Amino acid sequence: MNRREFLKSLLAFGVVVALPFELATASTFNIDTASDAEVDAILDSGKYDFEVSEWGSISFADFSEPTTREEAYGYSVGQLQDIDDLQNFAESSTLNYRLQNIYEGELEDEPEDPDQGWLTWLEESPDKAHELICAEVERYLAEAPDFSEEWEMMPDNANAQGAAYQFFHSEDWGLLDQLGIVIVDGEHPGSSYFAAELRIPVDEANQRAKDLGAPYRFKAESL
Repeated sequence: MNRREFLKSLLAFGVVVALPFELATASTFNIDTASDAEVDAILDSGKYDFEVSEWGSISFADFSEPTTREEAYGYSVGQLQDIDDLQNFAESSTLNYRLQNIYEGELEDEPEDPDQGWLTWLEESPDKAHELICAEVERYLAEAPDFSEEWEMMPDNANAQGAAYQFFHSEDWGLLDQLGIVIVDGEHPGSSYFAAELRIPVDEANQRAKDLGAPYRFKAESL
């Protein structure tokens, strides 16, 4: 697929491509008769920039990491009012430990369930437990996430590498093959490593992307 064909496919499938002003306001625009400079201008205006680590893993450049757990996990307090939803979220995050601590602090005797006593407490004493648990959930979601401890629990798109993995996972795999990009869904059974990896030099990948009309640009990760 050449640059013009790739641009046509982007427009045909509704991908947002920023057109230079003079082209966007023209009555018609024929990709086939456009100059190479015009095609390059369109593709460059809509390009995605990525960083590549020394091991080849690809990340979005200038990625803004979430500043709160609410942003990182995509949950708000209102979405966790249902006990089942709250339990599922707590079990898949560090919130479970926080709620267990509240439960243990409210009991004079040794808790019967050292792992999920808070859940039984909430079901059996909702008047007292609900207020305390909701307040703790609100605090928890408003805090900044601890990426060093929670990265495996968060959605992929909560960090630059995971967001790039999701992005390329949904792209045309034939194109990725031409660009030397490989999707790694775990290095081995049970592995938590998921990434898009660039298996060719950055300069070569950029040249291929330009030749193919792909709106991706790569650079070595700054250390």
